[in-house]
Parts: sequence; structure tokens; C-alpha cells
Amino acid sequence: GVNGGGICRFDGTNFVRYRHDPANPRSLGGDFMYGLQADHKGSLWISVHSGGLDYFDGRDFTHFRPDKNDTNSLPELYVGTLFVDQNNCVWMGSATMGLIQFDPATRKATTYLLDPKQPGSKVGNWVRDINSDGKTIWVASYSGLFCFDLATRKFTHCYTEQDGMASSSVLSVQPDADGNVWATTM
Repeated sequence: GVNGGGICRFDGTNFVRYRHDPANPRSLGGDFMYGLQADHKGSLWISVHSGGLDYFDGRDFTHFRPDKNDTNSLPELYVGTLFVDQNNCVWMGSATMGLIQFDPATRKATTYLLDPKQPGSKVGNWVRDINSDGKTIWVASYSGLFCFDLATRKFTHCYTEQDGMASSSVLSVQPDADGNVWATTM
């Protein structure tokens, strides 16, 4: 994404730019993006600044937004980082609702709060980055590095300065092929 200019696709020769068009409901949901992630079908998932989640099939954009009448919808408009797992589910980091799993097949969003004692808290539930080693979803947040077990659907650990990290404010996370988990802190 470009700052306020929508998204661009480069095919090796030319750039094609996609922009939000208020008159076209099948256009991009906004022109400010936080993240892009291709899925295993070759389609694109886009986190739109204060606009929820967009899906691009190569022709049209579909928008996923919070709906107070649908408990399966996204819990908030702010969606930041994105990660698509091996089952083609989209994992999102939010500003106040922690980790969100979106199943494209059922269109159901499931929320996993990092700090259940503080729902809606930016300090306790802001997710900065998401990655996976296949068994675990690793979540970088301002309150630590969280380990989410895919089998149990629960957070099993939160690593902080007390565990030896340089800082509890974790910006990014990356597992490697040797079983290590790399993290950047602030």
C-alpha cells in the first residue's frame, strides 16, 4: 500500500493502481492500508486503516466490517497486521481486541483477547505482528511475546522482560526453520 494512494500491483513491466471509489462498493475500502497478505488461492487480504478487512479476488473487493447485529463479524474497524495460515484462515492483529481469526469459508471472526481483564485496552490488547511455525501462532504486542496454541485455541505463554527479553514491547516476530523464534523489541 502507498500512504493514501491505495495499493499498487507490479506485474514485472507495469504498475496497476487500485483506489477507493466512494461510488463503487466493489472498489478498495479505503486508500490507507496497514497490511497485505496473499492467501493460498492467490487472492489478497488487505487491512484498511480504520476500515476493517478487504478481500481482493483479482477483480472485485469484498469488505468485512463490524456489524453490531452479527456476533460473527469483525469486533472492530482497526485491523493492523495480517497472517494467512496453512488452512487459509486469516489472523489479524487489532488495536483493542487482541488476536482475531477470520475463517473465509464461514465468514466468522473469533476474538482472542491478550488481556481478558482489559477488553478494549490498547496497552493490553494491541497486536503488532503475527507469525506461525505451524503449531503455534506467535503474537508480538506492546505487553510481550504471546504463544497461541492452535490445538487448544488458547494462549499458553507470554514472554516479557522478566523472561529475559530486551523489552516487553515486541514489534515483530519470525520463527525460523531451526525452531527458533526471533523477535524485535522497542
